[in-house]
Amino acid sequence: MKVLIGTGNPGKIAEMALCLREAGLEPVSGAEYPLEAAETGASPEENARLKAAAYCRASGLPAVSFDSGLYLAELPMDDPRQPGLCVRRVGGKRLSDGEMVSHYAALAASLGGRVLCRWVTGYAVCLPDGRTASGNDAAGQPKAWQFYLTDEPCGDPLPGKPLSCISLEGDTGEYVNRSGRDGASARRRAAIYRRAAGELRRLLEEVCGDEGD
Repeated sequence: MKVLIGTGNPGKIAEMALCLREAGLEPVSGAEYPLEAAETGASPEENARLKAAAYCRASGLPAVSFDSGLYLAELPMDDPRQPGLCVRRVGGKRLSDGEMVSHYAALAASLGGRVLCRWVTGYAVCLPDGRTASGNDAAGQPKAWQFYLTDEPCGDPLPGKPLSCISLEGDTGEYVNRSGRDGASARRRAAIYRRAAGELRRLLEEVCGDEGD
């Protein structure tokens, strides 16, 4: 069964494709269906649902999408410097990868050079018949999944992950772009991707069961 990965982000596409194959599904890159889905939700999960529905409509395929928010421990939630859902859009401007690195390195510098953070990721799956499922990893994250933003960039960022060159793993202090698939950040992403793949597989099995009745 073909499944569309509802994003144009090359890093997310590559990692999610692995999880879909593990679940016995055939991944299709969202780059084949370029679109700008409205991200007007109040949470990463809501935005993921909007994106999954848009990609499903555009392709006619089951779709899975994600959205993430970035939260800095030292900033109150209502502080205008708190990224939240607007990780790439700052002051009404959509930042390039290089501008993101500069902006967040400067933010880390203003907070002492290193600041504890965490990502919250929402996912959603959508089938052409209208069935949907969604969730997020806001609760129950191990402390090891937290990380630090630093004001000292190191090397080039990972594809689709511009902040990886200024992010330090919370458990080892290693730069995320150097830690590989064994790093805590990669394990966090794999956990939510596998959860989404499992939900998608469950919905598809429901469809097959209904068709067999």
